[in-house]
Amino acid sequence: MNFNDGLFGGRNSLSELSGQFILDDNSLSNDDLIELQPASTSNNPTPLSEDEKNSIRNLLDGWNMAYLFQTCLDAYMDEDAFRYINSRQIEKLLQNYPLGVHIKFEHCIKQWQNTNTSNSNLPTPSFTSPTSSLLAGSSEPLLEFALDEVLKRSTHGSMIISYYETNKNLNETCRNLLVDLIIASLLEKKRPMSTTLANHISDLIVGTFSTEIKEIYFERSGLRKCPKGKLYAKYFNKLRSLKNHGLMSSQMSKVQKNNEPPSRNSRNTNVETIIEEDAEILIARLKHEELTWPDIEMIWAKTSGYRLNHLKSTNFSPSEIHKTWPQYMQPLGYKLIDIDFKRLYEKYSDLLSTYEKSYFK
Repeated sequence: MNFNDGLFGGRNSLSELSGQFILDDNSLSNDDLIELQPASTSNNPTPLSEDEKNSIRNLLDGWNMAYLFQTCLDAYMDEDAFRYINSRQIEKLLQNYPLGVHIKFEHCIKQWQNTNTSNSNLPTPSFTSPTSSLLAGSSEPLLEFALDEVLKRSTHGSMIISYYETNKNLNETCRNLLVDLIIASLLEKKRPMSTTLANHISDLIVGTFSTEIKEIYFERSGLRKCPKGKLYAKYFNKLRSLKNHGLMSSQMSKVQKNNEPPSRNSRNTNVETIIEEDAEILIARLKHEELTWPDIEMIWAKTSGYRLNHLKSTNFSPSEIHKTWPQYMQPLGYKLIDIDFKRLYEKYSDLLSTYEKSYFK
């Protein structure tokens, strides 16, 4: 039988009961009393806790597939189930949905599994946890970051805490405010970003707001993979903006250069390999919407990091470039090449003049 929340007389779960069940006689019929068995012998799965539900809801929201929440809930799909599910089981889970939903869900699941399986047994630290939560084997010095202080000393930080206490989750506005506060604190103290620090701060965020998903803030699925996430991308976007407006000191720039992640190709600057926040949404507009040329140039400039990483992953294959980025072949495509060239080589003005100077040297 299915157990209702009221069954436990105010207790949160089966694990809080020891020995015999403590029941409210007024809430159960005689038949119900006869059917009840101790938890150790019950064949019924334990319903998802509120934290588990919130975790699954956040995952699906992040994939723009919130409409699958009830289906996953009915199937007792928690994070462990997401971690082990395979293609055949996805087909069974989504048997009432069209093929397109199957394809998108399986793609999101595989990406999530790739970044979570290796760390599935690691406990999530609280924001007061020691620096042992840093990336194992890192050669960087141990770093501390007082997230609780950043939140408490700011009006926006207090608003974020209040919102979370009321709603038990953060919305997108809260997430962006949180990241902005963290980045402002790092810049104020002239602390450079690194993969170790980003990983550590993301652990603190999840420890403080337990329904949040770490990969929203920082994700790196392998040593050769480009770091992603709000925290990492926004930091370098902010840094680049300050640099372009002459607001970043040369000393800070030098310190940041010394902290470039080792996964970078040596010919690029650090910001070049950063995948911009919301890049995939902008790329979808580029592929599926009829845009004016100024709009194409605007989106192109905002997605250079995403595109350059894709090009490197295909070893700059001409057929892949033609297939994935047909805008290069349009009459004004040379302008798009210039945008990407400037991202790769910021000290040069444009590809044509640079080529001419090099050729006639």
